[in-house]
Amino acid sequence: MANLYILDTDHVSLFQEGNPIVAKRISQKKPESLAVTVITLEEKMKGWLRKININNNEPFKSNSKLVWAYKGLADEIDFFKNIQLLDFDNRAYEKVSIFGYSKT
Repeated sequence: MANLYILDTDHVSLFQEGNPIVAKRISQKKPESLAVTVITLEEKMKGWLRKININNNEPFKSNSKLVWAYKGLADEIDFFKNIQLLDFDNRAYEKVSIFGYSKT
């Protein structure tokens, strides 16, 4: 069985921001050996949707900030099209509960 390297949200963000250490480590892995969880997808999408909402609700909207936020959302979607996405299923739920996370 080949190794699978699961990137968490922080590592995905650092990679996307061009962090040289994270980028180097990720580039040393085969693309098919990289994955993220659907939880990371959720967190990243929520971040961009929050930025869109903030900029959309400003009384004096900044076109450049709103365009930037929508571009970020589109870029995020493209990123997640090109990486293996792991489900959050019952097995993952049980693993999370072992580490003391709330089941509620």
